[in-house]
Amino acid sequence: MISVGPMAERESIDLTEATISVGMTGNPPPKINDTGIKVDVNMPAGLSPIRRSKLERAADVCPIKHSFKDGIEPMVVYHYPD
Repeated sequence: MISVGPMAERESIDLTEATISVGMTGNPPPKINDTGIKVDVNMPAGLSPIRRSKLERAADVCPIKHSFKDGIEPMVVYHYPD
């Protein structure tokens, strides 16, 4: 949401209902150096396809998403209730 928040504010998109869940994938016990990161982004209802696309593009350029060790690519899944 670091990159998404400013864009949403500029576009007057209300994200107060948005939630994010972060977990690790891989065999237990997961270790950050040999597993992946799964991010589920639950977005609010009523977002047009254009707004969805803008929010997802803003999230894709987030510096945190690109700061993981080589080989660890976060898997981001967006959920829209409508």
